[in-house]
Amino acid sequence: MFKVYIDNDENSSNIRKLLFDSINIYTHSNKEKVKIFNIEYYKWIEDKLYDIYNTFSKKKESNYFIKSISSTADGMYFRSLADRSFNLQKELKNFIKNISYEFTKNSCN
Repeated sequence: MFKVYIDNDENSSNIRKLLFDSINIYTHSNKEKVKIFNIEYYKWIEDKLYDIYNTFSKKKESNYFIKSISSTADGMYFRSLADRSFNLQKELKNFIKNISYEFTKNSCN
């Protein structure tokens, strides 16, 4: 789901640039249609993450961190804009690995 943030192949790099340019345009728009799209986009991402979590987790009450996953990825992207030394791909991979570990640990209990 976060492949475009992480991979460095040419295709992912081009999609990432397009995505980030689009995010920049959408976040600075006052058009109602764009605002609605943004809300629906994040709702879709959250629904997909809940589906993944509910498919693999035995502890349904541990899903409190779902909304933070996409928000953290976006925050990391914005940080990478301000701090060129921040390695978005590396940090997001580490974040996902740590979330996966917590997910596995919580699901097995």
